[in-house]
Amino acid sequence: RKMIVQLVDTGLANKQVLGALTSLTHFDDYLLAHSVATTVYAILTGYMMGLSQTELYELAECGLLHDIGMSRVPSAIWQKPGRLDRSELLEVQKHTIAGADILHDIRGISFMAELVAYQHHERYDGSGYPKGRKGIGICEYARIIGMTDVYAAMTARRPYRDRILGY
Repeated sequence: RKMIVQLVDTGLANKQVLGALTSLTHFDDYLLAHSVATTVYAILTGYMMGLSQTELYELAECGLLHDIGMSRVPSAIWQKPGRLDRSELLEVQKHTIAGADILHDIRGISFMAELVAYQHHERYDGSGYPKGRKGIGICEYARIIGMTDVYAAMTARRPYRDRILGY
């Protein structure tokens, strides 16, 4: 209920947020469903970590908007039923930069949402992208969204693979 209240309040205060989210459905319903699933898992994770209600609201905003940059990646690439080649993979990786750019231009979006869109594919061991940051060089919310993003993706069925069971 609190997430719904926050989503409605945010949408009423800044219609560009809802517009950005609905743009994901123009590409694939999976993207919006994935963003919502990532957000739910992130809220649960944040709650278990002891984040405050205010922090959970901010984390939820980050989760909903983390993949907004995928709207700038050609759908033929991310809907490809097989393995991506090197150039296609590089195009997909650009979505973190595109997402940060999109969110930077929307008034009322927290800087943290912009940062998470940029960092959510960084990995604690430094193996991620776009900068190969590691450890505490990755903001806490991006580490949470990165983990829940992977979990949501792995447990969802895709045209090129079956889902894995959550346990």
